[in-house]
Amino acid sequence: MSKFSKKRIAIAAAAVLVITAIVLYAVSRNKRREPVSEEVFVGREYSTCNYSEHLVLYLDEENRLHMIDTDSGKDMVCCDRPNCTHEGASAQNPKPSCPAVFGGIKGLNGPVLHNGHLYVVGNMTNDDVFKTQFLYEADPNGENRKSIATLENVQTVFFTLFRDNYAMGVYLNTVELDENGMIIRDNGIRDGGIFVVNLENHKVQKGELYSGRQSDISGLYYENGAVYYAINHFHEDISDAEIMKAGAGIGAEPFLSEHRTFEIYRYDIASGKTTLVKALEHVMYPQLVEGDAYYFTSEGFFVYDGQSGETAKLPVERGEQEEICGSYRKGGNALYYSLLNPDSSEVTTYRLEGGKVYEMTKEARGDSSYSVAMICGKSVYVNYTDGEGRDCLGVLSLDDYNHGKFNVKKLRCSDDEE
Repeated sequence: MSKFSKKRIAIAAAAVLVITAIVLYAVSRNKRREPVSEEVFVGREYSTCNYSEHLVLYLDEENRLHMIDTDSGKDMVCCDRPNCTHEGASAQNPKPSCPAVFGGIKGLNGPVLHNGHLYVVGNMTNDDVFKTQFLYEADPNGENRKSIATLENVQTVFFTLFRDNYAMGVYLNTVELDENGMIIRDNGIRDGGIFVVNLENHKVQKGELYSGRQSDISGLYYENGAVYYAINHFHEDISDAEIMKAGAGIGAEPFLSEHRTFEIYRYDIASGKTTLVKALEHVMYPQLVEGDAYYFTSEGFFVYDGQSGETAKLPVERGEQEEICGSYRKGGNALYYSLLNPDSSEVTTYRLEGGKVYEMTKEARGDSSYSVAMICGKSVYVNYTDGEGRDCLGVLSLDDYNHGKFNVKKLRCSDDEE
């Protein structure tokens, strides 16, 4: 999203009441469509936004926590302190009094409401920020904030997931430090992994550490006491220069698929053991989505079911020159994907549902009216440009999206007053 202005006085007295009332809706879903006691939040990599079916949580430029009720469209600062001016965090005001301000959070993963608490990962101490991050717990309005877990040797957390009684996330370390914690080189290393925090006893676990090309982890997913994730494992016979050269040109995937393996791992929380679940060779555009792996080969489009371990071919066709554009997304019982034709620069979005493929939209690349940010239940969140040229976040129903109707409700835009 673009820059957002600095000031807005929210309806403070009602904020926490709205949060409490909406969060306790029994309307959310998990992969098996079973009801849960509150909204399930889903985030994106390197994003301050976390989405649920009826709520959006985000941090503004001065690290104030906002909540948007998507039914009413109301955007408010998550503070119920009387007469609070919600002053933001800045160099001149590093410790503001507003409980909805989370100074020191890098903005790569926003706060999440889970089991009646507000959680956020970061370092609000300004000490050892390249060595230690913390998991903070607070009331839904930001009050009674405390650190409940310490993540040692973790620099940047860019994705978090809260399920059952666990907080889990993906981290990446790029700053090389000496024995005294002083910076030797930025971008001098590239180490990554996953962490799990037990929200009952606050025990911290870390999975295997991956370095270099293998440190980019994606598709984090939790089910039945285990964490699943994927890595594009590049082979040793291809150099960094070759990877960069191939990635800069059109048609890179056929080349790269010959030199990498898509690996799916399972981290068992009880035992602390990491297991390689599946290695997929010679695949193009592989992505792990809610525990299942989708990918193309020269023979078609396939899905590897993470629960059953079975692989099935899907009725999806792709032109010889067409490329996957963006992420695969699931909504209801459907899979959504987009194909780019490099010759015409057209992007076509499809829905695969009930064994049939439906064409939804076709637009020139760069002229698309919106891109999907997240699908949560019956809500589809989209980033789009409004009539004034502002970058905006909006929401529309899944039913309208499936029928190509852009009946979007505007939630927030660049230059909105806060």
